[in-house]
This record gives sequence, C-alpha cells and structure tokens, in this order.
Amino acid sequence: MKTARHATGVMWSGECGASLDTATTIVFGSWSAPVLGRSKVGSIRSPKLAKPGCLLNAAAPGDGRTPVVSRCARECGGRAVEREMECREYGVVATSAFTMIEIAISLAVIGFALVAIIGILPTGMNVQKDNREETIIGHDASIFMDAIRNGERGVDDLTNYVVAITNSVTLYKRQGSGGQFLYNQGYTFSDSSTTPKFPITNGLRIIGLLSTPRFIGLTNPPGAYLSNYIVAYVRSMSGVASEKFPQTNSLMQDLAFGYRLMPEIAPYSYYEPDWTNYAAYLTSGNTNNWISRSNYWRLASTIQTNLCDLRLTFRWPTFPNGKVGNDRQIFRTVAGGHLILTNNVNMPLYFFEPRTYVKAKLP
Repeated sequence: MKTARHATGVMWSGECGASLDTATTIVFGSWSAPVLGRSKVGSIRSPKLAKPGCLLNAAAPGDGRTPVVSRCARECGGRAVEREMECREYGVVATSAFTMIEIAISLAVIGFALVAIIGILPTGMNVQKDNREETIIGHDASIFMDAIRNGERGVDDLTNYVVAITNSVTLYKRQGSGGQFLYNQGYTFSDSSTTPKFPITNGLRIIGLLSTPRFIGLTNPPGAYLSNYIVAYVRSMSGVASEKFPQTNSLMQDLAFGYRLMPEIAPYSYYEPDWTNYAAYLTSGNTNNWISRSNYWRLASTIQTNLCDLRLTFRWPTFPNGKVGNDRQIFRTVAGGHLILTNNVNMPLYFFEPRTYVKAKLP
C-alpha cells in the first residue's frame, strides 16, 4: 500500500500496480472514497477524480462494484461524500445572512421599544402604588365610619393604630366675624397636653374624641360658638401583616403606610331656606304662609337635633419629617340618632345613639 498526495492536497493510497478503481481510495480527512479511472499507482500520474469535491458512492475494494458518480454528486457545489445513500456536506457552501445595515436597523427598533417600555414602567408602578393606597384608605374608612355613627365604645384595637389625636379650638363670637384661636389639645397613648392627663388608652376615648362636633354653640356671648378641628394620626389597619400589631419594632412602624384623618360632624342643614323665612311675608295677608313656615321650622329643628352630616377626610402618605402628601379622599354619610355629651375624667366625649331620638328645644 502506497500513499501519495494529490496536487489539490488530498491524500490517496493504493497497492502498486493495482487498478485505482478497485484498490485505491482518496482520503478526505476522516472520510474516504474510491478514485475513478484505471491509472496505475506505480505511475506517478495523479489519480483521476470524477469531479473534485463531488459525492462518490461507497464502493469498497474487491467487492466488484464500479464507483459511479450519483445524481446528488453531480449537482453538488461543495466537497461531500456519499455513504450508503446518504449525502453529507463536506466543505463550505454558500449561505445567506443579514447584512450589517439590517442588523443595525433591528438593533435600533429594539432600542426604541426598550426605551418606551422603560419609560412607561415607573408610571405603571406609581399607578399600582396609588391603587394599593386607595384600597387601604377605603377599608379603613369603613371601619371608622361605622364606629363613629354607631357610637361604638369597645373598639380597643384602635389603640394599636391611632398614634395621636389633636384638637385645635377657635372661638367665633358671631357669624361672619374673625376667629380667635384659643388652644391646641394633644393626646397620645401614654400622655396628653390636658390637665388632668387623658391618654387614649382605649377605644372609648378615641371614638369619643373623633365624634366631637365641628361647631359647638355658646350662650355667652349670644351667637358665639367654638370651632373644633380634629386630626388623628393613624397607621393603616389594612395592608401588609408585618407592619401590624404585635409588631413593636419602631423602624418597621415608621415604614408602615400612614395617613391623617379629619372627622367633621355638623347638624343636618339641607332644607329650603325660604321655608323658614318669615321676614319675606311680613306684609302678606295670607296667614297660611306663616303657619306653614312655623310648622316647617319645628320640623327642621327636630331634624337638626337628630340627624348629622358625617364627613371623613383622609390625607396621605405621612412622611418621617411629619409632613403629609397631597393625596386626599373624602367619605360622607348621614348619622341618625342623638349625639350625646358624656364626661370621662372631666373630658367631654361625644357619642351617637342611633336608636335614641329627642325633640328639639324650641323657644
């Protein structure tokens, strides 16, 4: 067996004097294929290839078969060999691909899409945060609303969430006159600014303070009244469980979602003012005008005594520096029943009694 190299760089081997078509093979790396033609190996002539780089059948030396070029071999444009009816690509063939311009355009389109997505992402996260906060405010508002208009006195769990309550009191001597600020009262779980001390250690005191009317009439001087501005500093009762009681870590409590609650309770006053206007009919000869307005005045007085407008204003979020955000939501309802005044440790507290109705005090 002799081995030689073709001018193309292909190794071939065979026995001296043997026909190249039966005993000679061309070696393509790890593949081999018979050589076509009847040249002698002994001669130094180059082997006669059917076609450089085409596919040949797998005729083995001594099996009596003549190597032939298959159809796929004739149609092949690269180096390949055929082994047992299987065409295999041997060399590099021409393929299509994207140009640099096409790749650059694709990257530009992807870049614009990413910029748009990244730009919208913060807005979407803010919308999700706002929806979460509004949901928490809605849940807490229903709790406070029911507790106030029902006059509940045993909701001691509020002490875990109501951090402090303040009341700014202003004196107005007559309608339309400027107010005179009197004092500011503050209450916490452990202390208060009043004498004697009045800490908010139970739900009775919290609801009693939050039910304080917005306006309290005075008899001296006539027509004067006090204006109460109640503000409760609250940590949310709804939301993440890790922020709720019995959590006592001050850092976790400071990071909890908080808000300010401003309750306002005022007598019901939605009626036609002309129905109680006697001055407009002083010269009228129709006595029915006087009688009907006198009767409606009694009705309006009784309604104001037993029916109140309840409005809860929420502002959030509260920040560690004591300031509050610009988000605001207001809940309104009507509370029926008599609003009674009680004293607890010489501190005036107010509660609704939904099942108790009284007659108005008429002159």
